[in-house]
Amino acid sequence: MMFAAFFMLIINAESHVKEEAQILEMGSPTKTAEYIYAHLQDLTRLARQSEMEMLVYLLEMAQIEALEISKQIRPVR
Repeated sequence: MMFAAFFMLIINAESHVKEEAQILEMGSPTKTAEYIYAHLQDLTRLARQSEMEMLVYLLEMAQIEALEISKQIRPVR
């Protein structure tokens, strides 16, 4: 059941991603990182609820990277 919810979130996000990608295309790396960070939080929560430990770890690492870029703690590589 939780996998189905995770899958539906990804499918529903695709249409939003296409629209937002066009907006972000002209945006800065900081704005893009903020957008990615927000979505990673949702994905991490879903993975945690499904006890997907390795996926939670990887998503948390990606969150840290996106947060550091959005706060300009680390330059974009």
